[in-house]
Amino acid sequence: MSFLKTIWFAIALALTLIFTTVFVGASLFGCMIIWKLTGVKGANLRRCYTRFIFRWSKRILAVFCELMCITTVFRFHRGLSFSPAIIIANHQSLVDILVLNAFLPAMGCTDARWVMKDSLGMAPLVGRACRGQGSAFISRGDRAGSERIIREKATLARNESASMVIFPEGTRFVAPAEGPAPDGGPAYQRLLPPRPSGFMTLKRAMPTHDLLIVTIDYGGRIAAKSIFQLGNLFGRTIFVSSERDYAPRADSAWLNSRWREMDKRLVRRTQED
Repeated sequence: MSFLKTIWFAIALALTLIFTTVFVGASLFGCMIIWKLTGVKGANLRRCYTRFIFRWSKRILAVFCELMCITTVFRFHRGLSFSPAIIIANHQSLVDILVLNAFLPAMGCTDARWVMKDSLGMAPLVGRACRGQGSAFISRGDRAGSERIIREKATLARNESASMVIFPEGTRFVAPAEGPAPDGGPAYQRLLPPRPSGFMTLKRAMPTHDLLIVTIDYGGRIAAKSIFQLGNLFGRTIFVSSERDYAPRADSAWLNSRWREMDKRLVRRTQED
C-alpha cells in the first residue's frame, strides 16, 4: 500500500473498531438485559442472538466498506425460498464472517450458527454473541473433542431448524499449498484443500439439511489474513454468490469435487479481470 492508503486504512480501522466497541457493545448489553427481564429462553433466545449478529454485522460491514471504498455484490436466486442448510464457504479474509452475516439474511436465512476456532470465543463481543446463538467453538489440536462439540451444536441446530456455517479450509487462504492436493489432484490455485472432518460431522448430524455453497471472491489473490493486512482490500469489489445442492449422500469426495469447481471459477474470474 502507498503511504496515504496506509494512513487512511489506520483511520478507517480505528473508526470501525470504535463504532463496534461503543455501539455494538452497548446494544448487546441492553438487549441482554431486555431478554432477561422478558424471560426469553432456549431456542427463542438463540434466535435473538442470531438476529442481533445479522443486524450489526451488516452495519459494521457497511461502515468499513464505506471508509475503505469497498463495493459488495451479492448474487443469489431470489425466487428460491431459503430452507435450513449446511453452509460451506471459502475463507480468505477477516471480513468473510461479516460478509456472510450480511449475505445470508439477504437470502432469507433467519438463523445460522457457526463452526469457529475456540480463540474467537474469548473475544468479548464476538464470543459472547456467538455462544449465545449456539455456535460451535473448536480446538484445532483436539479432533475428537471438536467433532463432539460440532455434533452437539449441529443436533441442536437441526432440532431448531437452524443452519450451520463452516469454512472447510480450516484457516484463511494466503497462498496455494505446495505439492499435490490430498485428493491426488493438482494443487489448488485460489483455495486451500478442504478438510472434510468438520463438514462430515455436520452432515451426519444434519442429514436432511440442504447444502449451500457460498463463494466469496475479492477479485484476485490478496493477503488479508491479519487485521493489519485488511488495508489490501482498499477499493476492492467483493463478489458473493451461492448455489444450493440437494446431494443426500454428500461425502469427502463430493466436497473435493465442489471445491475443485469453486477453484476453477475463482481462477477464471481472475483471468477475466
